[in-house]
This record gives sequence, C-alpha cells and structure tokens, in this order.
Amino acid sequence: MTIFKEMHASPSFGGWRDYNELVRMIGEARDRGHISEIKPSSDVPHGHFERWFLEHESGIVFRLVEPDPPAAGEWSEVEFPRRREI
Repeated sequence: MTIFKEMHASPSFGGWRDYNELVRMIGEARDRGHISEIKPSSDVPHGHFERWFLEHESGIVFRLVEPDPPAAGEWSEVEFPRRREI
C-alpha cells in the first residue's frame, strides 16, 4: 500500500478540511524522508493548483490537487506517457 493510500484512502476530499489534513500528514512524511516534493513534468498536463510528490520506497509520483469549488480536490498517481521509440 502506498503512503498516500495510508494517509487518505479516498482519492477525493470532502473539502478544505480534508485537504489541509492531508497536507499536514504529507509534511510529516516529508520530514521523515518518505516523500519529496518535485516539480511537475512538462511531459504530463497539469494544473496550476497542484503539487507533485515522489514516494521514495515505491518510486511512484503522486499529484495533489487542491479543492476548487465545486470540484472537491483529489490526489492521484501520475501516469507518464510512453516515449515514442525512433
């Protein structure tokens, strides 16, 4: 199980309170060396109000999108596009 699923099982938030609680837990995980915040890749479309994190143990990159009512906000695994072979 990934650290994001352990911290917040649902990929969506009930609003700002849930989002802020996850941000607090992310900060603790970062301080313990489990994850690092990274710059979003230009290879993957991303929004202005999202942050990306690398989970060190699994190598999985997650995006965290803040709530923007009526959208509740979410976290999800980043899927990188396959590079074309030449």
